[in-house]
Amino acid sequence: MNESIEQINVPHKPEAEKLGWTRTNTEYRFRSHWYNVRQDTLVLPQHTPRTFTYIEHPGAVFVIPVTSDMRFMLMRSYRYPSDRFFREIPAGSLGDHVSSTPEDVAARELREEMGASCEQMTLLGKYYMYNGISDMQGYFFLATGVSICGEPELEELEAIDSLASYSPTEIKAMIRDGAIDDGETVFGLLLALDYLDRHCLSQKLSTGLNS
Repeated sequence: MNESIEQINVPHKPEAEKLGWTRTNTEYRFRSHWYNVRQDTLVLPQHTPRTFTYIEHPGAVFVIPVTSDMRFMLMRSYRYPSDRFFREIPAGSLGDHVSSTPEDVAARELREEMGASCEQMTLLGKYYMYNGISDMQGYFFLATGVSICGEPELEELEAIDSLASYSPTEIKAMIRDGAIDDGETVFGLLLALDYLDRHCLSQKLSTGLNS
């Protein structure tokens, strides 16, 4: 059942109001703890009525797993909307864990989807992922010192059939050639590669391994 603006507490959009965009009604076409489909009726400065439909999202975490010998771990995961498998990094919605911090959720997703743990979790940044259709923010974490510690604990709609590890050189080539074509995964890997290069972690890890 749709809920009108009179029935719900809808946050104001002060920047839109500065532009002269007046919201006259809000309806939720779908609601869940994962996301809401929201439809606003707007009147623009030219007195033109418009309908804007978008997704309200609680946010998500994305984890880039790197082993102590500088191997990037990816999983092969099935996605129903595209009906195909993708090479991906672990990820999960914050809506499932409203009382947990993003870092705690990141560690949980790493464990549940890969059966892995890490020595350190570093926040690489928080970004708006689809700002034309959603208010979703993604938290990207670099997990270093990753190792397999048990079996994955997959949810019913998660289908992950394999894990594999790749060198930084292989990751760059796979992104360039389109072998990795999940956008969130590509973005996370590029963030991690940049972070590791800037902090010379690859050289430090290699030195430690050879000493």
